Amino acid sequence: TGHNELLKIFKGSDGWEIEHLEKDGLEFKRKSQWGPEILGADREQFITGGAPEQLWEYLEKADIQNFLMAAALGTDHTNERDDGLVENHVYTIVCVVGNLPSQGRQGRRMISLRNPMGGDQEWRGPWCDFDAMWDKHKGVRDVLRPDVKNDGLFWMSFEDFASIFDRIFVCAVNMNETLE
Repeated sequence: TGHNELLKIFKGSDGWEIEHLEKDGLEFKRKSQWGPEILGADREQFITGGAPEQLWEYLEKADIQNFLMAAALGTDHTNERDDGLVENHVYTIVCVVGNLPSQGRQGRRMISLRNPMGGDQEWRGPWCDFDAMWDKHKGVRDVLRPDVKNDGLFWMSFEDFASIFDRIFVCAVNMNETLE
């Protein structure tokens, strides 16, 4: 795909920040903070620090464009977290879905992730496999149709995702177009 299309989005001191992997480079370098080349020319040019709203907008657009995306959290791979997630481990972002039913109105935002190792090392928080939220919010369940089994694939709310994961990797190339 070429290095100029690889991005790393991470939690920085001013919010979510973006670094680019330069052509023929091995290190990501800061190039922008949610500038128009990321969010489109219609956005303000000087956004300081991407807030979760800007992050959601980007992930939603990237998902629609079939970009490859992955996310990671923490740095200690030996840390056994209570929520089932593994630190310093990359999870594939499978699907980003917004505007889901939320207490009689639209607006809930969800992200599906996959642990490439599969098995039962999955998110064990709200909206995990077998969580009561699926029965409590049948409208969301009916739209997302989760496959409830220990296979490494799971859903979580965007709010939990944005508060827990601290790095997102994006290959900004439409994968459907590369197959044609």
